[in-house]
Amino acid sequence: MPQIQLLDGKKIEFKNSITGFDLTKKISKSLEKVALIMEVDGSLKDLSHKITKDAKVRIITPKDKEGLEGDRSDIAALLAKQEAGASFAITQLFFFAEDYLRFEELARARGVEIDLIPGIMPIVSPSRLARVLELTGEARPEGLAHSLESTDDVAGRREAGIEWAAKQVSELAEAGVDAVHLYAFNEYANVTEVLRRSGVV
Repeated sequence: MPQIQLLDGKKIEFKNSITGFDLTKKISKSLEKVALIMEVDGSLKDLSHKITKDAKVRIITPKDKEGLEGDRSDIAALLAKQEAGASFAITQLFFFAEDYLRFEELARARGVEIDLIPGIMPIVSPSRLARVLELTGEARPEGLAHSLESTDDVAGRREAGIEWAAKQVSELAEAGVDAVHLYAFNEYANVTEVLRRSGVV
């Protein structure tokens, strides 16, 4: 029954061993989306690492400085995950396939060897887009933003978001990317439609 003490002193008790993924989900949904790695009793660990006893844990996000010696904190975080034993990593959201491809090329040049899976979300409302931009720090995709803001029709916004995400998946597949991670936000019909339109299923 491990007891986890967080950076702010708060303690959370679990009935069984937990992973960093379990912990971030318990803390908040927003933290779950941006967490990269964790520090367990002073040692960096991948979020898949199991915590079986009482520990002091700090969740590390792109805003933290640990291991960020280079000029790209996201790549430094990937290297830290790799060193901590991860075999793959899901990227934060990308809005353009070419951005992911450039990022992958740079990451490989910096020594990242684990599988990199691009994160994509069918964004179907202006408020959802604003929240994602706030969490990720990505540049605003003006084409998608215009499509979402130019209509109040829910079906029209859904169509715009699904079409944008499907185009991303298709372009990544054509570039040789063999896996993507689709964030569903419990809207699984949207994800299914993205896969159907992109031709990967």
